[in-house]
Amino acid sequence: MSRHIPLLAFAVLSTTHALAYEHTGVVVAEEDRPLQVSVEVDPQVAGLSPGQVRAEIEAGLTLWSEPLCGFDAEFLGEVAYEDPTNAPDTHLHLVFESLGSGGPFAFRLGATPDPEPAFERDGIVYRRARPGAWVINTDYRWTTTQAIEDGACSGAYSLSGIVAFLVGYNSGLAPQVQSGSVMSAQPRMCQVPGPSADDLAGMDALYGPWIGIACTAPDVEPGQQEIPGVVPFDITCHVVADGETVVTEASWSFGDGGDADGGLSGDDPVVHTYTVDDNYTLRVNAAAEHPVCPPITRRVERINYIRACDTPRPAMRLERESGLRFRLVNQSDVRTYGCHDDVRWAIYTEDGAPVLEETSWEPLVELPEDGVYRVELTLSGLAGEATVDELLDTKKGGVRGYNVGTGCSSVGLASGAALPLLGLLLLARRRRR
Repeated sequence: MSRHIPLLAFAVLSTTHALAYEHTGVVVAEEDRPLQVSVEVDPQVAGLSPGQVRAEIEAGLTLWSEPLCGFDAEFLGEVAYEDPTNAPDTHLHLVFESLGSGGPFAFRLGATPDPEPAFERDGIVYRRARPGAWVINTDYRWTTTQAIEDGACSGAYSLSGIVAFLVGYNSGLAPQVQSGSVMSAQPRMCQVPGPSADDLAGMDALYGPWIGIACTAPDVEPGQQEIPGVVPFDITCHVVADGETVVTEASWSFGDGGDADGGLSGDDPVVHTYTVDDNYTLRVNAAAEHPVCPPITRRVERINYIRACDTPRPAMRLERESGLRFRLVNQSDVRTYGCHDDVRWAIYTEDGAPVLEETSWEPLVELPEDGVYRVELTLSGLAGEATVDELLDTKKGGVRGYNVGTGCSSVGLASGAALPLLGLLLLARRRRR
């Protein structure tokens, strides 16, 4: 029997969240449902008959099928393959063999084909699951659900539990740290794990009724992770759903106090105008019907999804550090994240000769000699650029504590084209108010 290096060592799985589900990026495609599960002919597991093995596999599938309305797995029984890796890679085929007492609980046999995309949701592409053949290590003791419930278990693991784990993992759920969950990375002896609330929520997000948001705005391609625009600008939105879910109601909240009802399809969207710069969260409460699941309500929320930008508002203060060393304090209003991407300082002599330029947020500069200088601050971003300037007379004020306030701004033409989004440059240095 040819085997490749294990893809998944069950005892040493990587996990990141203790109390929340996480997806692996694969999904059992619609054309592959229900998930087909089979086992080798005459499976040999110490202490269990082949009939008990088959019954535990079915019990493992039931752990998922009973509490979920959108997911199901079908047991095909014993199926013979000359080589288990000849099993269809869209099926889950189980074999049992010794892998050593220190080996993994289970791992995939053969090479994993590159999965093609199945669908895209909220900007995430989910790929078609290819479970293939998996070997379960018979050097661990396996027992039945009945033995565990009867208290007749000692030093053994639930066979239905490892089957349920493999079904969940190959259907798109990542392992969890949470103890006692069917998706726990480390099973407990003599315990029949059931899906946790997080496990069920994770599977429901992939296979149950799904509702999302689709929005566009001028010069913004559909499907973006955020909607930027220069105020005033309109966004056009509607709900989207999986192929079986029919949305019957939708109520929208646009984050700036505006709301609307409707937008059940792209043919009848809702439209909203943003007039004030800020980062806004978009929400929709929707009701829907599904042919298999009960009627549902969903709240879909996209935090800081709207980036509404206005003409930049630069402001500055000049502080003498000592002698001819001055701190150029940036007091510009950049509270709307992502609307600003460049800052430029320029200092000129009284007759207009350039002295220096800086692109840091609050530079410390040293002037060449006493005199009168003009200091300019230009702030630019999605909505264009604006400039303020101040006259600085080094002969006025004390050696320390010299301050000059904000001057009048001269506003440049607004640009409708999106500049590179380097807002982190400005937020990395905390402005002084």
